Amino acid sequence: VIDQRVAKRLRLTGSTKRLSVFSKNIRARRVILPDLRVGPVSVIPVPVLVQDLSFVEKGLGVRVDGMIGLDILGRASFTIDYSAKKLAFGPAETLGSPHALLSRPGFVYLTIQVQSQPLYLVVDTGAKDLVLLAARVASRLNGLHTQGTKVSSNMGGKVHLKEVQLPEARLGTTELGTLTAFLLDSQSEGNPGFDGLLGIRSLGITRVAFDFERQTISWQ
Repeated sequence: VIDQRVAKRLRLTGSTKRLSVFSKNIRARRVILPDLRVGPVSVIPVPVLVQDLSFVEKGLGVRVDGMIGLDILGRASFTIDYSAKKLAFGPAETLGSPHALLSRPGFVYLTIQVQSQPLYLVVDTGAKDLVLLAARVASRLNGLHTQGTKVSSNMGGKVHLKEVQLPEARLGTTELGTLTAFLLDSQSEGNPGFDGLLGIRSLGITRVAFDFERQTISWQ
């Protein structure tokens, strides 16, 4: 996704399509960038969406020209060091116990167990929260009592989230204990095919390695 001012500066034109942003469906302009390079990863040309990304700038306090997803980054293994603020491409070092990744174009997924129920979650390296789609999990998990609320923003605008606690969480053989999560009442149409969004920083991670040769993820 690139910001609308970048598309204007590059004089990019294209067609409009519908886009699901978890909370609802919006309309976004699709254009073609002539080339995009991130470290050793080069894509020529690349289709992107055009949106107003001012909500990201306000949240981070820095200028944001675009958001790069795993449709680009997933072309090579990489490691993110959040403490050092570095993204390193190349063979991924195994950081702790590796966990199997499931993938489809542009996304990778992890399955965590909560109260012995499997939750199919999209992995997001930029988000800090674990967000669950209320319509998909409310009937499967017991004792989800709202402990607070907060307002967040995405490309669909402001969304209201309900804070809950997830006891007995587990990833593979790793016990995660009780996790804080947020329930989102989705207004998007159709079945998204997943139960929520896992901002991996919500697990207290400082480094994470994506190994696409072995289809695993590991972290510290």
